[in-house]
Amino acid sequence: MKFLEIDKVNIPCQIEPSTILRVQAQSSYCKIYFIDRRMPVVVSKVLQLVQQNLPADMFIRVHQSHLLNRHCIKQVSGTNTKTAELTNGELILFSRRKQALLCKKDDLKTHFINQVSF
Repeated sequence: MKFLEIDKVNIPCQIEPSTILRVQAQSSYCKIYFIDRRMPVVVSKVLQLVQQNLPADMFIRVHQSHLLNRHCIKQVSGTNTKTAELTNGELILFSRRKQALLCKKDDLKTHFINQVSF
């Protein structure tokens, strides 16, 4: 399994991707939220770099500032505006552009069958 390598207070550490719930961009930093609800970790990397170091089949970019673990998406709902509900109850809005891609990509629909209402 590939790990996400980060520096936490100038100490290198590795994060198991399956423990990540979502990643939220905040300017040139990212906040990594975990499934087990422990304190989020702030890393000094832009979201694009974090995304490149995570498995593409496990994470989906739903917004300019949000990257979600596909296995933690409980459902996607909404007609005009799509919203992803995560397993912890958080609601994350899809951007209009990402929402259009979601409707076009059959592989994403296949992933969400029986889990997500379109």
